[in-house]
Amino acid sequence: MNIAKLHDDLPASLHAHIRRVSHIALEIGRIHSLDLEKIAFATQYHDLARVTPPKLLLTECKNLGIPIGDFEKQLPLLLHGPVAAAWVQVADNALASPEVVEAIQHHSVASPNMSQIAKVVFLADKLDPHKIERYPFQLEVSKASTHDLDKALFIFIHREIAMRLGLNQLIHPQSITTRNYLLESYAASIEPTKPEGQ
Repeated sequence: MNIAKLHDDLPASLHAHIRRVSHIALEIGRIHSLDLEKIAFATQYHDLARVTPPKLLLTECKNLGIPIGDFEKQLPLLLHGPVAAAWVQVADNALASPEVVEAIQHHSVASPNMSQIAKVVFLADKLDPHKIERYPFQLEVSKASTHDLDKALFIFIHREIAMRLGLNQLIHPQSITTRNYLLESYAASIEPTKPEGQ
């Protein structure tokens, strides 16, 4: 598996996104004294399967033994992280450590107990300035990311779930699990929503 060629063949718009994510991730990584080489590698390849057609993502998952949940069957695009992670792992690069593979795998949907590098890649992907309309709470998340990655993660997931509820959209069960995992420690980080009329 030639991941460098796959990366080079990605469209220009995706390369631009990857550069922005890498810049943000490296800034956050420096603040938290993390391995910047691993962060750079993870961000470079996090969207390796992003333009892979949904049907092919499902086929790749079956070929690679990647579990496909009911949610992913409805939204196969979410499989691009696990597929990219598997491609990177198969490529057997020296930098493809378990935490780097995990960061690529979970960059779209967070999970409890992610490594620090995985948290940084997840957050940086969501803090791409071109996603501000999708995530209008970016500034709040960005501020939190400078001192507490778990707090930033909790704020992002909480806000995203609330937003998706308001838009009557599907919510990934893993997002709910991760929010609940972090809730006890960070519930005070979020202003409670008051019922209408109060």
